[in-house]
Amino acid sequence: MDIFDKYQNIYKKAMYFGTDSLLYNSEINMITCISESNEHYIIGLAKELGITKGAVSQIVKKLEKKGMITKFVDPGNRSRLFIELTPKGICAYNQNNESHRLMNSIFISVLKNLPDDKINMLLNILKEIKSKILTIPADYLFL
Repeated sequence: MDIFDKYQNIYKKAMYFGTDSLLYNSEINMITCISESNEHYIIGLAKELGITKGAVSQIVKKLEKKGMITKFVDPGNRSRLFIELTPKGICAYNQNNESHRLMNSIFISVLKNLPDDKINMLLNILKEIKSKILTIPADYLFL
């Protein structure tokens, strides 16, 4: 649990991601979604992230104010706003990916010398823990 807590504490803090603006987890997740998916509209981003259109709109407003995204009317459907990353948003996206690569390299450096049977055993243990945790109601976990 200490490892999971440390990992969570790292990623729940606001960070600069190579820019001059602090970005919160919800904001960098939105930037990642915009960059990696084909969804560039409020409703599509809401479906992709599993959050409400209102929540997407609020995050988009914050990101636009921070210069991470731009919005413009979709020429194919004038009732929709198209959302894209600015160079600053692309920088944040790239920096976030780099931090994930660093974290992955730590795991890989530890695991690379283990024999396959030990790695498979570890994966099975983690899958079992995950399946057990998913059966616990979230409101019970955060009493």
